[in-house]
Amino acid sequence: MDEFTRPSDEEIKNWQTRLIGKYLLESDEQFVGLAPEQIVRSSAIPKPNQILPPGAPQIRNYLPGRMNVFLDDNKKITQVYFG
Repeated sequence: MDEFTRPSDEEIKNWQTRLIGKYLLESDEQFVGLAPEQIVRSSAIPKPNQILPPGAPQIRNYLPGRMNVFLDDNKKITQVYFG
């Protein structure tokens, strides 16, 4: 995937299904109490991407192929969209 090519609607829906509701952790970060299927490692998020915890500034330039991943205070993924 490149930053100028928007994924198909099916690909976007697949990413949303795979990510929303899971917890985003760094590759070496541990989180006690979560099952492996509840975790997504940051290295699994395709580039280009923008990971946005609460209150983080969002880059406003439009790149159709960039994945934007919104997190809550507990690092749970709440929204995924491209652009």
